[in-house]
Amino acid sequence: MRRPQGNGLVENELRVLAVAVRLHQEKRRWTTAELLDELLRLDKQKQTINEATAYRIVTRFCLDHEYLNYSWRLPTSYHGRPSRQFHLNPIGLKAAKAALNQAFAEGNAPWAKVTR
Repeated sequence: MRRPQGNGLVENELRVLAVAVRLHQEKRRWTTAELLDELLRLDKQKQTINEATAYRIVTRFCLDHEYLNYSWRLPTSYHGRPSRQFHLNPIGLKAAKAALNQAFAEGNAPWAKVTR
């Protein structure tokens, strides 16, 4: 997806933020795989994004925007691998709610409604 006039957030980024806000409200930390699962529940039309796109968006929100923090989740078995666990920080929560409320107000994203 292309950015409107070179700035702002595109739909995939808004969808990731919508899921991050919902998971934050549930007080959950999440991995990229859990994010993809929640994106499927969010989008009734099943317009999925692939794992690489989701990972790029999450990484951009961690490094460039500093909306997300992460920690490492250790494996539960000897054969498992560690994975990153993400969560919204206060700056990210404020920015996410503002962006989602704007997208909802414009009428292009009915799934962007933020409660609370």
